[in-house]
Amino acid sequence: MNISVVKNNMYQSYSSCTILENNLSQLISILNSVDDSNAYIVSQYISTIDYTMNTVKRKFERMLQVNRVELHILFSEFNNKSNDMIMKLNKLSSDLKRLSVMADELYALYKLAESMEFYLEYFLSANSLRRFIPNIVKVKNELLIFKMMIDTNNRKLRVGVRK
Repeated sequence: MNISVVKNNMYQSYSSCTILENNLSQLISILNSVDDSNAYIVSQYISTIDYTMNTVKRKFERMLQVNRVELHILFSEFNNKSNDMIMKLNKLSSDLKRLSVMADELYALYKLAESMEFYLEYFLSANSLRRFIPNIVKVKNELLIFKMMIDTNNRKLRVGVRK
């Protein structure tokens, strides 16, 4: 395989990391400002992130597949970290699905309480949604570190002409 293909896969993975980082930052901002009356916004935004995250995972998997075949010895640690990052994104994806369901339930409870003539007590709140923030921040920070690893390893590769 051509080194330029490897470098291109790494560059695409790097670029998609930046998009996902921005999406996660926006989700954190939404979670910090959400209340019961607008909890539906969380699940709407998660559907956007879900598409981005699936794209990032596909690019990581493609990069890992090529690197395992072509550069296993040179990039063994990086390949392990790539595999680890894919697993963390899978876990985050399932956490975001749970968060989306909780946000929908919270909004439904809010609307139900709003329409009733008596007080409806429910134990789900916006703070329940905010409990997901530390995990999102953790994955976002690991994504930033992984992005630096992609850049570092991409710089190790040189495209040149043999004489």
